[in-house]
Amino acid sequence: MALHELDPRDQGDPFFPHHWLKEVMMVYIVLGILLTLCILSPFALHEQADPMSTPAGIKPEWYFLAPYQILKYIPKIVGIIGMGIMNVVLILWPFMDREFRGKRLSTGIFHMALVVGLMGFLLFSALGHLSETTIKVGKAAYHIDLKGIPHRVLPTPGASPGEKTQGKESPESQPSPSPFHKGRGNQGLAGHGDHGEEK
Repeated sequence: MALHELDPRDQGDPFFPHHWLKEVMMVYIVLGILLTLCILSPFALHEQADPMSTPAGIKPEWYFLAPYQILKYIPKIVGIIGMGIMNVVLILWPFMDREFRGKRLSTGIFHMALVVGLMGFLLFSALGHLSETTIKVGKAAYHIDLKGIPHRVLPTPGASPGEKTQGKESPESQPSPSPFHKGRGNQGLAGHGDHGEEK
């Protein structure tokens, strides 16, 4: 029997609208369950964020740690353009690989670039994760700065040999108060009061 002589009903159901309707029904069921859970057990809101006060040591998600760390070593405009070029290369990579497939030299270059890129991603991700933290190696403590360079934390003058400072600055090294500090305004008001008393 020829294929065109078969009954259309024996060739299966078309995707639209039969299977499409089933998928849409499942989507609405899942959304209904999710919405019910959100209403019955809502997630509590935290304190309101302050855009003028960034928490210390705040970092992006793990997949953005490498670009986040790279931008610390290069000018901002160079980093923005470089990240854009890198994204374009990743998008065009399958087409370039297909174009140069079979050529031994090109294949070796592509493999080397892949290995170097992967190692660089892992290295800068690790540096981004460890930056702005204090780690302890044996009895010595090291503070890793913004660029991932470790600095040994020295004990405070009055501390016991086993106590280490955790990156705290001494009072002498702290910056002088800003001229716009609240206390400055109080001093100014006090000064005006003194002048008034003299008069």
